[in-house]
Amino acid sequence: MKKLACLIIFLECILLMPLASAQARDAVVGVNLLNHPEQLTPQEQDTILDNMKNAGVRVIRAGIINNDQYLDFIQRVYAHGIKIALLRIEGPDINMPSIEVQELPENWRTRLEATRDLGTIWLESNESVLLRIPSVIVPKTMNYLFNPSHKQASEFRILETITYG
Repeated sequence: MKKLACLIIFLECILLMPLASAQARDAVVGVNLLNHPEQLTPQEQDTILDNMKNAGVRVIRAGIINNDQYLDFIQRVYAHGIKIALLRIEGPDINMPSIEVQELPENWRTRLEATRDLGTIWLESNESVLLRIPSVIVPKTMNYLFNPSHKQASEFRILETITYG
């Protein structure tokens, strides 16, 4: 089976998880922090990060853009012991389903429940190991959701991790 090596830019915030030794069996289902964390006050950011840490959440995802507000947020994330990592992942060539922008409701960027519901349905269906979805944060770019419960999850491995923080 031809191997697909691609740079998947998951700006993942990893908490207490040594990425170099990560295996599919060790995967932790995480949560989406929110789409615009920079719009919260520092106190609101701290409260959310503290609650997640106390609840045992080990992986969070947050889109990061290079501006002063996001840089402040990144510093706050680091202060909570969370690292931001860029992952290079290898896996087999697969038939990957995709959700395109035109398939989403008109106000999908502001209606988080609409996209969250689509992701939940996909995850619970266990129909594929990856799902290609439009980015809420960066227009005309795509993100990839990984299903650690799918039977093909063990066929993927992290080739390289670049950790910031």
